[in-house]
Amino acid sequence: MTIGDRGRRLKFLSVDFVTALSVAECQDYLRRYAETSGQRVHLQEDGSFALRQTVGEDAPVTVALWGTLEAVPRGTWVWGTVIETGARRAGRWVYPLGLLSLGLVVLTLEAALRGAWTLAAVSLLLVIAIGLLAARLWWRRHRYAMQMVNWVYETLYVAPPRE
Repeated sequence: MTIGDRGRRLKFLSVDFVTALSVAECQDYLRRYAETSGQRVHLQEDGSFALRQTVGEDAPVTVALWGTLEAVPRGTWVWGTVIETGARRAGRWVYPLGLLSLGLVVLTLEAALRGAWTLAAVSLLLVIAIGLLAARLWWRRHRYAMQMVNWVYETLYVAPPRE
């Protein structure tokens, strides 16, 4: 999977706005404020930039955003997307948990058809617990990615002067 493909998949985790700052001011803000927020920033001469941050105390997650700064008549067009949410490391659990859940659903249906209501209830509770665990893992990564997107917006957005 290329970075472009990954960017299209995570489009909802992106920034796209025009700020009244110049490209040089945006780069200066990114450089200055990234250090204080614990992020690593890489600025390119063509206006592109990359932010990377490791978050989480108990299980560190790396979040990365790639973006571009383009000069437009009203200031600078800032656009970019989150390309890394740490999901690769968690992704190795997706298929085994999915197969386990599928097996438990089959067991639940089979137990219900036999009239073994206790076994059906226990296996259904296990399926629900696995689903809640998967939702929590997804939400954790999504939350960190949204924090980075919001940070870029709060750091670089300056409303254009009213005419």
